[in-house]
Formats: sequence, structure tokens, C-alpha cells
Amino acid sequence: MFICPNPESILFREFASTIVAYGNFFGLNTTWRFFSPTPAVRLLEYDVFKKDQNGKLQSESFRYPRKLNEEKFQEIYNRKVNNEMYVTARELLPVTLGPQLCKWHKGAETIAIYVKGRTFPTIEKSRHLGQHVSELGEVTRDYLMDINCVANEKL
Repeated sequence: MFICPNPESILFREFASTIVAYGNFFGLNTTWRFFSPTPAVRLLEYDVFKKDQNGKLQSESFRYPRKLNEEKFQEIYNRKVNNEMYVTARELLPVTLGPQLCKWHKGAETIAIYVKGRTFPTIEKSRHLGQHVSELGEVTRDYLMDINCVANEKL
């Protein structure tokens, strides 16, 4: 089976006339953008804000899922990664994972949620940047939203 390549790739630009005709004829004209050039793997990071014994607001950072070596099994980690990506993509954080984070962090007033992941350059640009994948792209931490835990406690 042949899968049509990423339309922004070198391969597609070189062989577009053949690939498009072939893909359309066999109904395989859905490109692989879902996985490439930027895989959708993002991790959820969050800062928990709660008051200390003096009433001063303090913060502590966490991630969901925890690191692989902190989970009991690889399968649990994989399921949590998929869960995080699903609730983030479907904009379900305020009604699903958000309240659960408040339960896990008793006394939290607010939880600021971020998505962290690597953004990869184009194939052409990556030739000039480095030899190893860890040298490519940029890791970004993008703010998503705040969860008000005090309001969730009252529900």
C-alpha cells in the first residue's frame, strides 16, 4: 500500500503529478499530515498555586503524565499520553482533567495549564541545523488556560 506523502515535502513536490493522480484514483489522497512533519505528541505541564501556612501564594510545577519511569507500566504511560492529547484537542480540560487535577492537589486555588512539545523545521531547513533529532526544532511551552479549583470545590 502506498500512502501519499506530506504535500510540503520534497518527495511530493518532485512527484506531485504522479502521486496525486494515483492517490485520487485509488482513494488514498489523504496525506499523512496527521503524523508529519510535526507529530502531535505534546505533554501537559501545569503549575499548582496554593497558599502556604503564612497565606503567601506558592507554586509548584508538575506534568501529566508523569515521566515514564514514574509510572508503573509502559501501557499506563501510553494511555495517559493519549488521554492528555485527546482532552486537549477536544477542549475538554475544564470539565474532565482540570477538576481531577484539583482533586489530586488538595488546597490548590488555581492551576495554570500549559502544553509542551517540540516544533520541527521543514526537511530542507533541518539539513542545515544539525545531525541529530535532539538538535532540531524548538521546544515550546504554550499557555492553555487556568483552572479555578476554589470554584470547583463549591460544585
